[in-house]
Amino acid sequence: MNQSKKLTEGAIFVGIYIVLMLVAFLPILSVFAGILLPIPFVIYTSRNGVKPALIMWMAAIILSSLFFTIVAMPFTILMGIAGIAIGYAIHKKSTAYETLGHGILGFIAGILLMISFYQVLFGVNFIQELHTVVTEQMETYLSFMDSLGVDSTGDADVDMETTLREQIGLLMKLVPALLALSAVLMAFLAQWMSYKIINRVEKRNLRFPPFRELKLPSSIIWLYLIAIIFSFINMDSTDMFSVGVQNALIILEMLLVIQGFSFIFFFAHHKKMSKAIPVISIILTFMFPFILLYFVRILGIIDIGLNLRDRMKGQQP
Repeated sequence: MNQSKKLTEGAIFVGIYIVLMLVAFLPILSVFAGILLPIPFVIYTSRNGVKPALIMWMAAIILSSLFFTIVAMPFTILMGIAGIAIGYAIHKKSTAYETLGHGILGFIAGILLMISFYQVLFGVNFIQELHTVVTEQMETYLSFMDSLGVDSTGDADVDMETTLREQIGLLMKLVPALLALSAVLMAFLAQWMSYKIINRVEKRNLRFPPFRELKLPSSIIWLYLIAIIFSFINMDSTDMFSVGVQNALIILEMLLVIQGFSFIFFFAHHKKMSKAIPVISIILTFMFPFILLYFVRILGIIDIGLNLRDRMKGQQP
């Protein structure tokens, strides 16, 4: 593709991005448009590589700032980094899960830059603002309970207000893990939608392999074991290292749960069971998380550590 054609195509995709950003301000369509925002960068990068995509990204940053004020700039920075990361992996013909890894890192980097942007330019502390909003919601809830005649201070054994404040403190410590999990979800949705559009427009066959084939590296177990050991060490709960361990545990546990669900899908397929069985298992797990979530996590650990799939395939006649 010659230079003028790349520039023309880049201008078209910037225009599409601006339209999507305009739609994102509409209450009903905002969520759907937000999912689509990285896609112009994904498609353009997958076709032309990183260097032309960076030019497109800079043009999108300038135009979005002009159309929607400078407040919109961080969102374009976020969507551009994530979209270019996914598009670059597609351009290099990486596997679906390698591409997903690029997207997750892109979204995490974009989120961190966006938070830093608001912190430096506008003096907005994201964590503090979140804490303020959650605290205000808690106080509103307690006031409502008091108006109904319910004593929020409770008795000596149960203090509702103290319990809620402790939960808010825990939530603030887990913000990094929540951001990382959000990055995983956003990267998956952006990649999946991009695959659908690219396949339809360019007649390609980009897709995620079946979920039952997902296999995380064995290093996940060692990282999880190390995080558990550190979690038992008596540390100050407000210490940065302790907070990091707590966030690492949340992320690793979620990965092991995903691995456990993947094995359930594999087992059902291997035994030629109904496809409804693994779906029902997911529904039941979320209905009774305190019981079944631990079982699914342990299943994920066993699957990775003992290579259950290879053993089952070896037993197949």
